[in-house]
Amino acid sequence: MNYLEIANSPLLYVITIIILTVLSAQAIIFYRLAQKRAKELNIDKKTIRKVVKAASITTVIPSIAIIVGLISLAPAMGVPISWARLGMAGSLMYELTGASIGAKTMGAQLGAANYTPQAFANSVWVMTIGVVPAFLYAIFFLRKYKKRVKEAVSKDTRLQNVIITTILVCVQISFVLPALFSGGSSAYAVGIAAAVMAIMTFIIVKFKAKWLREYALSTSMLMAVVVVILLNK
Repeated sequence: MNYLEIANSPLLYVITIIILTVLSAQAIIFYRLAQKRAKELNIDKKTIRKVVKAASITTVIPSIAIIVGLISLAPAMGVPISWARLGMAGSLMYELTGASIGAKTMGAQLGAANYTPQAFANSVWVMTIGVVPAFLYAIFFLRKYKKRVKEAVSKDTRLQNVIITTILVCVQISFVLPALFSGGSSAYAVGIAAAVMAIMTFIIVKFKAKWLREYALSTSMLMAVVVVILLNK
């Protein structure tokens, strides 16, 4: 049996749809809880709508990246597994790396003629188990971590800004530095996105165009994608 017959089997589609349904339900539940909490804090509806609008806009470009990743991964891993992984907790680079490692340990190459159903199953196991530590950390340690951070912030309000800024900088660096060091299109994308963001920040500050802040991140990401595509045509 060809592994793609298993990878694109109806059973895997059903499992994937169940997973995505649960994820969608979680999003709706969290949204309603957030609205309820906002009302408890007496946050006006105008501010809530502004936050929802900004969050919606900034999720559009990352969603495009997920779709591109799905198109790239599906030929080798099938649509259901690719859809479930990228829609839940994965990234294209991680999934490809995990799938390749799983294949190599079985003496096969991802998507090649020697990529058997057993190699496919091993790839899926590696992709899945690789992200388990992050979930375990969130389940067992995140509440304690948040409690410690809250205690530290309550003693020194200035520390809150330091912690938040440090976290944001570290997250950005974790994406930016690998792209810069890899060179090529990745480095171009970082440079273009940074330049567009700098220009938009200047416009926002100089002309007091506060409404533009909601579109700055998405615009910089989109421009980087467009320019890199044009450069590689």
